[in-house]
Amino acid sequence: MDARPLGHVSRDALLTAAAIAPGGDSEATAGYLYHANWLPVTPAWLARFPDEDAVTRYVVGERAARVLDSRWLRSQDASWNHWRAVRRGRLAGPYKVYVSVLPGALPAAFERCVHVLADHRAHSFKLARHPRGLPRPDRFVIYCATREETRELAAALAGALAGQPAQGVPFTHAPRHPAVSWACDPPPDAAGYGPSWRKWVTRKLAAHLHASDAPDAGGRAEYACLRLREDGVDTGTWSPGPGLWSLG
Repeated sequence: MDARPLGHVSRDALLTAAAIAPGGDSEATAGYLYHANWLPVTPAWLARFPDEDAVTRYVVGERAARVLDSRWLRSQDASWNHWRAVRRGRLAGPYKVYVSVLPGALPAAFERCVHVLADHRAHSFKLARHPRGLPRPDRFVIYCATREETRELAAALAGALAGQPAQGVPFTHAPRHPAVSWACDPPPDAAGYGPSWRKWVTRKLAAHLHASDAPDAGGRAEYACLRLREDGVDTGTWSPGPGLWSLG
């Protein structure tokens, strides 16, 4: 994985999708975009992480576990370990911060992040449970209620992870460090293209790529970006514009 700015990674993924779009359908193109920058799952990987317990033991060390046990309640669903703050308060909103370091750096990064989350009184976060989920770039996600809270937390996490090798989550905004980025999920009444930011963005991009009549990949990518900007996304930073879904 390289150390390029995250915007360059997103741009390269879009250009590749634009090149292959004429040969497939929109949903296949959206799937390619959504899975951009995932690491391969190899036999050696599965031997190292044979089950979800191996993943949890690797990522969550003893010191991080002590902080987690004292401040958060843990639960699980089919794909994720979830932690929710023990304290009562407002529910987390649609904003999310992604932490995406390379897997070799994940245990140290996770411990640093847990302390930052405790200091910032984060409401909830999740971590991929399974060996096949660990290679995804968006394996570690923190939920926030407001854009201001999101920016403050992202800045604190970027400082804590200075020098850590980034993997990076394409089509999200990384203002300081490519390993820390943020986005915002669509509200239910706008989630027709997908319930999450990356599902929504990648399906929109795919639809626009397939609607383009440009003769080459560059032209199709530019058309898709133009249309997505009209939808309310800043395609220079891959962040939600202030008018998108009536966000402030």
